[in-house]
Amino acid sequence: MNKKFSLHKVWFFYTDEWHVPNGLGQSIGIFETLEQAENERKRLDRTALKNMSHYDYLRDLTSFYEKTYIETQKKIIEYAKSQNWNDHLKETPYDNDNTKTHWEFYLPQNITDFQIDTLLELTDASFYKIIEYKNVKEYTYVKVNYDFWGKKVFDNLKKTGILDSRSPYFSGTSNKGFYLINNPPKVRKSAKFSSTENAINTSVKVFLECISDFPENNFLGKTYVEEWTEQPQLLIAYLSNCKTIKLVAEEITKANIKTYSSKLKKMKSSISLTEGASFYEVVFNGFEETKIEEIRGLIEFLKLKPFQMFSLISEIDGQEVKDYVAELDTF
Repeated sequence: MNKKFSLHKVWFFYTDEWHVPNGLGQSIGIFETLEQAENERKRLDRTALKNMSHYDYLRDLTSFYEKTYIETQKKIIEYAKSQNWNDHLKETPYDNDNTKTHWEFYLPQNITDFQIDTLLELTDASFYKIIEYKNVKEYTYVKVNYDFWGKKVFDNLKKTGILDSRSPYFSGTSNKGFYLINNPPKVRKSAKFSSTENAINTSVKVFLECISDFPENNFLGKTYVEEWTEQPQLLIAYLSNCKTIKLVAEEITKANIKTYSSKLKKMKSSISLTEGASFYEVVFNGFEETKIEEIRGLIEFLKLKPFQMFSLISEIDGQEVKDYVAELDTF
């Protein structure tokens, strides 16, 4: 098995003096090679350094080179002078001792990638961390799409406690919406599913129950089969080969063309039927009689999805990954 590498943001807290690393944030990408991960880390580190936007980078980066403070600061000052950045260097007396001075330094606006890389190398600063992708623990959120299901289904799911409003953070950004609720025995209900498999099983079960209980109050019930997707021929071929999803095809004849044309009109379909063509309908089984992979395959074809899944890392190689921490920051 080939190694994979996960690139994570680093959380920081501010000490009233400078920023200090404080654990891993969520993964922002999985890479096939260490070289790919390193290239992306360097690119993002450059952006992060610029995003600090502080007037004194000598102080703000101190946590990265605190053990070699005097010699590293000297190297940074020498490098800044070698790049003719004298206007961005400032020697200032201490407030409580005018006989001693300290240096301040801020980035020029026209700084190059090479110059940023040099500063990062001198200070050993990095705002991202690469970890080999193994021994990973994950959890999953399932966001439910109102546009697919509509008011009746949402009201029913909320009434039964299967659906609730949440605002989880993904990559440091709040994603407010309605999520499926995981309610394990003797544990407080949560929108977090402890495994992707559990989240998939629950979402497929909810999908089939809602399709059965509200056959006309969802995207599938209101839309003709061939218009569920941008690839109707492939969808029909897929459904024809499913074992637990039944595709019913009725030949269009002179006797039934008006009936089926009326059904299409009710669905506001743009498809015109001709004699000899087929009218398609789909019949679903209950959860216990259905292959979960067949439902997942169907959902992949749909141009409007019933759910959106977010799988997040909680731990990687024994290191905790922090989803969101209000008092911390990233760059």
